[in-house]
Amino acid sequence: MNRIIIIGNGFDLAHNLKTGYKDFIDAYWYSFSEKVFSAYSQQINRSFGIMHPLNHHEDDFASIEKEGAEFTKEFLNELGDSPFAGLCSLITKHNSSKENMAVFLKFKNEFFGHISNHCSLTNWVDIENEYYDALKKLSLAGNVQKRNEKVKKLNGEFNAVKKSLKEYLDKTSKKTVNPHTSIMKAVKSLIDLNDVAIRKQGQYLDSIIDELERTINDLGFFEDIKADPSYSFYSHQEACRIHLKKKLENDYFKKINCKPSLTVFFKF
Repeated sequence: MNRIIIIGNGFDLAHNLKTGYKDFIDAYWYSFSEKVFSAYSQQINRSFGIMHPLNHHEDDFASIEKEGAEFTKEFLNELGDSPFAGLCSLITKHNSSKENMAVFLKFKNEFFGHISNHCSLTNWVDIENEYYDALKKLSLAGNVQKRNEKVKKLNGEFNAVKKSLKEYLDKTSKKTVNPHTSIMKAVKSLIDLNDVAIRKQGQYLDSIIDELERTINDLGFFEDIKADPSYSFYSHQEACRIHLKKKLENDYFKKINCKPSLTVFFKF
């Protein structure tokens, strides 16, 4: 009997994997902020309070530009749980100061800007729903040509976000899933007989018999005979094979906390 594993919505989050939409958006803005204000500059600020110039940075989603602006060590405490909100707060403080500073955050991908802002305000976002809502609003536009252009632009931006999300999830899963003991335990644990429907328990036990037969062939039957002196009590090979089968059955059912039924197992 094959094991069917049904993984429902939230399986990854239940195992503390950083695979939510918010995790994806926050990871982007943490990375973006580090490039705007390097880890080295942060360490210098943290240790000595020395100010370093803000770096210009841009990618496919956003760009940040400056005119005579510098980030102080105040930057280090601004990001908090929402790195996007923290970055925006820092930019606002610089732009509202009396010093001659100006910082501009511009979005090349307006849809990503929208979901970043939504996530920072509510601490949660559903990217598919936000796309659908945006698409519905565009469908109300009266000018067909402009509507088609905006829909095409939205679809392009949405596809770019999907691609980036996939890359993030691939990287995250490769980094965390393999050694994640709770997932491996859930997937590889033995099946408890009580978890099998009563009408299917006989079929389940029969599948164990088939597996044991294959195990006998793979185990090296004659190797086991040499290693176990108890085989000397049996006068022919078939009796030795039955003995090996009993050993495997007892070992297996100890693991699943179940007693084998002679009427089910010994069909010779």
